[in-house]
Amino acid sequence: MTNQKTKNMGPKIICNVSLANGLDKQVIYCSQLYETFFSVSTTLNLVKDKEGKERLASMDLFLLNYKGPFNLGILPAETANSFEYEDGNMLIVLHLQANNGMYGIASEKAVNIPCNNLLVGDLKSLLTTRMLHPIHDNVNDMGMLLQRGIFDSEFFVRDGVDIAPKKNELDAEIKEETTMDLSKRISITTTGRCETTLSKFV
Repeated sequence: MTNQKTKNMGPKIICNVSLANGLDKQVIYCSQLYETFFSVSTTLNLVKDKEGKERLASMDLFLLNYKGPFNLGILPAETANSFEYEDGNMLIVLHLQANNGMYGIASEKAVNIPCNNLLVGDLKSLLTTRMLHPIHDNVNDMGMLLQRGIFDSEFFVRDGVDIAPKKNELDAEIKEETTMDLSKRISITTTGRCETTLSKFV
């Protein structure tokens, strides 16, 4: 960690995910957007191959909104397509949008992430970060932003009819310290509100 932004991040947020537990929802990420606090948990879909070895077929993600005015949701296709795996380390980028996507803890609210039957014994870590999508399309049309029923306060600031993009970058910017170890990737934000969560498989 060499640059000033990284130094200001503080300790990494690290939690554990039990590979022996394929039933319970295990928390892998928490954050706040639009003054809404939310968490993302996962259940592991484990299968056994012909040799009796346990493999990770997929993961189901569940986003639960707590206190706050907006419901954040996971965009399924974009999030599933973000999955990466290398040398035992997994990466998922949560694509999120307010008042859209999947949220809730019922089984039909799950976002499935195919994991290609990875050998459980090889798994080391899961890195989870996020990419927030604007509430509305055509965000470059400042005039239209005043005509919307909801003002997108995560991307813009306003004072009467004066509107400007926010200078602070709220999404995690993934910096690769090394291309060989996904667990050493870090995310940087100028606000410090959205640090990456690193989950260790145990």
